[in-house]
Amino acid sequence: MQIKFFFLILMLGSVTLCRAQEQRLVLTAGFQFHSLGLPFKQVRENFKNLGLSIGTRYQWSKNGALVQDLQLSWLVNRKVGNSWNLYTQLGWQPRLFGAIHLGPQLGLGYSWLEHPVESFEQKNGEWIARGRSGKGVLSIPVGLSLRLAKQSSSSIQPYLSYQMLIQRSYNQGIAFLPTTMLQIGSQIPLH
Repeated sequence: MQIKFFFLILMLGSVTLCRAQEQRLVLTAGFQFHSLGLPFKQVRENFKNLGLSIGTRYQWSKNGALVQDLQLSWLVNRKVGNSWNLYTQLGWQPRLFGAIHLGPQLGLGYSWLEHPVESFEQKNGEWIARGRSGKGVLSIPVGLSLRLAKQSSSSIQPYLSYQMLIQRSYNQGIAFLPTTMLQIGSQIPLH
């Protein structure tokens, strides 16, 4: 409950701050491809699991190098179950050359992970069905983002991002659950 309250406050604070300076706020939308595993392992698995994301990006610096994202994503994965993810990330994406920006991102989030099949738990020596309901876990997104940022702030700007989502306390046997996401999307100006 405390984590939900934290993210509600974070989201309201971000919206309030961004409304004060709307020229630096953009809408982000895209597709995500999800896989259970460490980065760069079984990359083909990413393309079997499609998801959608929507969010906002706030540019802290005038040149757009320091950005903060707030994203909500829905990922479909038949093998490990679907998930909902709400997270914020701070990114440093300096301009390499021309309109190309590249840089790392790090954040904090909350994930709701659903079970792909009916799950069971042991109580007093007996296995009791829990259904397909899920579990909320803390998540840490770490990634690298490539973005095409044109000089005109009123233009749509595509981006490509590769993320590792580290999910904590999935179950007693797995302290950290690593998943990866390949994101393809666009920044859409709101003004």
